[in-house]
Amino acid sequence: MRYEVGILAAGQSRRFGSPKQLAYFSNQTLLERALEVASAISAAPWLVLGAHESQIRARCVLECTRVVVAEDWRDGMAAALRALVKSVRQTAQVEGLVVMLVDQPLLEPKDLQALVAKAAKFPGRPVICRDDEGKLGPPAFFPANWFDALSRLEGDQGARSLLRQEGCEVVDIGQRGRDVDTRADLARLGAEIR
Repeated sequence: MRYEVGILAAGQSRRFGSPKQLAYFSNQTLLERALEVASAISAAPWLVLGAHESQIRARCVLECTRVVVAEDWRDGMAAALRALVKSVRQTAQVEGLVVMLVDQPLLEPKDLQALVAKAAKFPGRPVICRDDEGKLGPPAFFPANWFDALSRLEGDQGARSLLRQEGCEVVDIGQRGRDVDTRADLARLGAEIR
């Protein structure tokens, strides 16, 4: 199955208080960690930047990454998804797209591998992850027949509204599915894995 992998990292990190893409967790920035995990299933993952773009480019080596800038990043997560889908459509014929967030530091390559394996068993259906609190969210696999709908998304909810309307397959990834919005969230995750 041919697919692309994209990391959404365009947000302003308002609740975090500084660019969380550059925050450290276990001796790596969140962005470096996300790129490392994505690289386990993609030789050249996509990275969607927006807010803090110049700061991120100045601090991170992005040589094996295709960078997309969501110029309308202020419109929320949907803007990053739209920019990613547009770029993927312009450059590749694929059967789907794995979308992950920059702020899930516990995510492991095996989670993305499980996501892709499940997608291969259910062609044409989206696959989403469930964390240890039962929350459904990224990373997610969107088949190509969803690209039009993803291109029309608006707001900061990402694809959640679409996934509520349609059935999707689920992969359980436990606490590795948790994301961080604040410095306290990041500290809490760090304490839990010690």
